[in-house]
Amino acid sequence: MQQLLTGSYRRYGNYIQSALFKLGMSPRYAAGCDQAIMLRWQSSSEKAVNGKARDVFKKLAERTNRILPTDVV
Repeated sequence: MQQLLTGSYRRYGNYIQSALFKLGMSPRYAAGCDQAIMLRWQSSSEKAVNGKARDVFKKLAERTNRILPTDVV
């Protein structure tokens, strides 16, 4: 999926992905995608990487809650 969204594949890239998929005949395949978000960052400090990961994850969770209907469990 990373290669489809970014045009390239990085084996150990620092990516966070959020997407709204429609599953296909098998859970391994997607029949469609309404929205996809792919974030990548680089840092030389482990402390900075951990802090950025927490911040990005928090923002993705906030955005996902705004997008999804409230009656979805």
